[in-house]
Amino acid sequence: MVHFTLFGIPVYIRPSFWVVLAIFGGALSISSVEDLIYPALFVIAGFVAILSHEMGHALVGRKLGGGQQTIVLELFGGLTSSHGMQLTRGGRALMILAGPMMTLLLGIISLGLTWNIVAPVMTSYNLNFWDLAISPFTAALISPKLYILSCLIMIGEWWTILNLLPIYPWTAAS
Repeated sequence: MVHFTLFGIPVYIRPSFWVVLAIFGGALSISSVEDLIYPALFVIAGFVAILSHEMGHALVGRKLGGGQQTIVLELFGGLTSSHGMQLTRGGRALMILAGPMMTLLLGIISLGLTWNIVAPVMTSYNLNFWDLAISPFTAALISPKLYILSCLIMIGEWWTILNLLPIYPWTAAS
């Protein structure tokens, strides 16, 4: 298990997290060393997006109610735990919304970078926002830079939507 501290918050990453991201990124279809680039970029994008999401929960939770925050990344996502924290109902709602809002912000920043950095490439290939948001594999046909930005846009949108659904989080410890 990988362990580090970010902004004073312990972060633990279980091997299952890397494996699932690699599978979602296409690692099972690798047939040559050159094929490693896109699954690796997907793993990086997924790590950045999910960690920023959990960091949103943890930082807002710490700011509003104190206590010790801990982040565990595993399987299909992550879990932020709070120990010794006292939150009001409104504070709890803000802490819950902070994760999806952080992921949405990451998606919007990625979209802005895409528009400003690679807009000429998108125009020459006749691509638009939805081409990148729905299928990063379209972007993969053009360049690794466009692919990772597309992954961040896709994860930013879809992870936000998924996290706003009223579904109780499942973890391996449940």
